[in-house]
Amino acid sequence: MRFVIAVLALTLVSTAQSTYAQEPETEVVDGLIKRIYATLARDRGFNVLSAPDAGAAQIGNVYYVTDPACASDLLSMAKTGTPTQLFLALELPHQERFKPQPISNWTSVRLVAIAGRAFKTDVGAEKPEWAAQIGLSIAAMEQTNAQILFATRRFSSIPIKKAMVNELLAQGVDDASDLGDGATGALAPHEELIVQKFEFDRKAVRGKKGGVMVRLMELFSARVEAGSEVTRTAGFKQATYSTAAFKSVTTLFRNCSVLATPAVTAP
Repeated sequence: MRFVIAVLALTLVSTAQSTYAQEPETEVVDGLIKRIYATLARDRGFNVLSAPDAGAAQIGNVYYVTDPACASDLLSMAKTGTPTQLFLALELPHQERFKPQPISNWTSVRLVAIAGRAFKTDVGAEKPEWAAQIGLSIAAMEQTNAQILFATRRFSSIPIKKAMVNELLAQGVDDASDLGDGATGALAPHEELIVQKFEFDRKAVRGKKGGVMVRLMELFSARVEAGSEVTRTAGFKQATYSTAAFKSVTTLFRNCSVLATPAVTAP
């Protein structure tokens, strides 16, 4: 009986150590994906979503935000790749009017080109204990020629803006606070950045750490395509063909340009 208990204890310790050892890998992969989406969005003038999803930032819906307070700040957030969190306010009537054309022009981009070195510099400085996992992840992206496929789809912003304003009036909404707790403004996406899938060449890896590199890329693939959360604390769920970023028209935000005008003092 003592032998069984001892074996069980060793097994539990081993499992805990294995789980602990894998946490930096999953955290690094999670950070890489967020960096990749933020870079894709920033370079194209989109606002990246804090939680990409198949139903997020959908053309034909109206959302409210609790941050930022000013519509102009959305432009600043797009330039810096700062995530935006959206909350569904309402669906525009006659959704068929705003149906975009099917996507046909998918673009493939190498991950290391948009996230590799900058990620190592920025996150490596913040988390020096992750240096080994970060270095291996970048090497894996390089050796396996890891790529992600994405595309954009759009609808004219003018009818979207008109429909949003009219529907909010019809619903009796004349202030952002009517939409939800802490709401600072409303927006309606008219362009979406869609992530389709992730690809890598597992046969291209070389060296003693090839198995580790493949495992990292498989973890990356599961994270992007399977819609499963791979980190316990900082991850987000995502489905294939999910919206990662958006462009929008806005309303109900306060007039920050007036508030920001400096006071004129007498000489």
